[in-house]
This record gives sequence, structure tokens and C-alpha cells, in this order.
Amino acid sequence: MTVVRLTATAEQDVEKAVAWYDRQRPGLGPFFLLDLEQAIDRIRLFPDGYPMVRPLVRRMLLARFPYAVVYRQYEPGIVVIAVLHQMTHGERTLERVQSK
Repeated sequence: MTVVRLTATAEQDVEKAVAWYDRQRPGLGPFFLLDLEQAIDRIRLFPDGYPMVRPLVRRMLLARFPYAVVYRQYEPGIVVIAVLHQMTHGERTLERVQSK
């Protein structure tokens, strides 16, 4: 099975998103995590199945939340670089991704 790991920055992105959703409606954060876990499972199965946003960097959109999982394939696995709200996925964000 392909190993998927999150960078420290991506883990911070997830923590911020979960906290924000829990502030909006208590208990909503775990639903975000479930959607993210399902996305990571799909990336694990079909790593080449999502569009490139930079050379070697791909993006997959979550099904229920307006977030994108930005990742790169490496041997022997996949590294999630960022988990970003789609409204913040601009040039500044892509610069952050490109520097990884």
C-alpha cells in the first residue's frame, strides 16, 4: 500500500480547518477530517488521477468541503504539501507549494 504522509505545514492547515469548522458548528470538525481521509484514500489509489497545478504537484478537491489537497508523488509514497481552502489557493499559495 502506498504511504501518504503530511508535512508539518499541511498538518497545521488541517488543525486550523478543524478548529474553524468546530467554531462554526460544534462537532463539524470530525466531518471535515472524514472528508479529508476519504480524499487521501482516493489519492493513494489514483495518485495520477488529479490535475497538476505545478510541475510534479497535483491538487484534489474535497467532496464536501471547499478545500484542496495539494500533493507530490515521491518514491516510495506521496507527500501532502498543503490542505487549503479553495478561496486562498492563489499565486501566494502556489509559491508556498513550489518551494517544497
